[in-house]
Amino acid sequence: MSKFIMMTSCEEKQGKTIFSLITSEYLAENNKVLLVDLSSSEKDCSHYLDVKEQVIYDVVDLIKDTCSMEQAVIKIEEENFQFDFLPAPRLKDKYKKLDLGHLKKIFMESNGIYDHVIIDGSSIVDDVKTASYEIIDLAIILSYSKIEDVKEIFSSLNIIGKDVKDIKLVINKISEKDEKKGNSLTVKEIEELLKVPVAGRIQFKPKYNALEKNFLSEGKYEEILNVVKKII
Repeated sequence: MSKFIMMTSCEEKQGKTIFSLITSEYLAENNKVLLVDLSSSEKDCSHYLDVKEQVIYDVVDLIKDTCSMEQAVIKIEEENFQFDFLPAPRLKDKYKKLDLGHLKKIFMESNGIYDHVIIDGSSIVDDVKTASYEIIDLAIILSYSKIEDVKEIFSSLNIIGKDVKDIKLVINKISEKDEKKGNSLTVKEIEELLKVPVAGRIQFKPKYNALEKNFLSEGKYEEILNVVKKII
């Protein structure tokens, strides 16, 4: 059986794609890994892996039986790791073709073939109408720490908590400056409000905002990698 790990968030642009790529690289050092891109962002995994020009078939084509897994997958090969990559569509409107249960199709096509299947998901708000969270072994929710974000985390936990037994919360881009000004909550305050532990915390660093194509080969993401190692 494969282990299915989904990165998700309450809304877009919370750091899921970077976290998914680093997780895939880390696990691929000793495991057979499939990275599935369901992101609706223009800066998706294909962008960071610099393979957009190689995308012919995509995850929607696989789900809709337009192609086979072999036809859709792109092989990512670096000196220290390699993994299979199932890309997102170039035109994001293509996601509108998905029906309820699209994750089940990915499960059927990949289960038992890979040790780990990493899914860079869309936001829970966007995904809830079509996702099938019961196939997920581990859900990692990435979020910022502003008050409005915490309210969304609470709603998201209620949505996916019905089907996913193992949920880890990671607070991204923590700023002590904002905490002191009262513009964001501390990790302790978040834990007290939600009654759930924060499994990982990532401090805000400008260099993480500046990550671009092929950043995996540069290795400038130590703090994020340490969080991955801690919770995976």
